Amino acid sequence: MLFQSTQHLDTSAKFYPGMLYAIGGLLKVEARNYIDTMKKNNSSFETASPNTVEDSEMEKRLEQTKRELSPSDLKFFEHEFINHLSTFVKGFRAMVKPLTGERFEFYQ
Repeated sequence: MLFQSTQHLDTSAKFYPGMLYAIGGLLKVEARNYIDTMKKNNSSFETASPNTVEDSEMEKRLEQTKRELSPSDLKFFEHEFINHLSTFVKGFRAMVKPLTGERFEFYQ
C-alpha cells in the first residue's frame, strides 16, 4: 500500500532504501528467532556459524527482540514467508524506475 501511495511521486524513490533497510532488519530478527527456536527444539539442528554479532550494542538490541516461535510461526517461516518476500521483491522491481543521471539525486 505504501508503494502504491507513493508510486506516482517523482521523489518516491527516497522511500525505497528505508523500506528495504527496515525489511532487512525484520528478516534478520525473525531469522535469528527461527534459528534459536530450532536449536532449542531440535538438538541435531546446527548452523554454519554462531548466531551472534560482534558489535555488543547491536547484540543487545537483537536480544531485546528475542522470542520463541510458535509451531504456526515456524510453519509460516519455513513454507509461506518466501512467497510473500518474493511477491514484494517482484512488485518493487516493477515500480522502480531506471537510475538515470537526472534521477540520481533521489537515490543519494
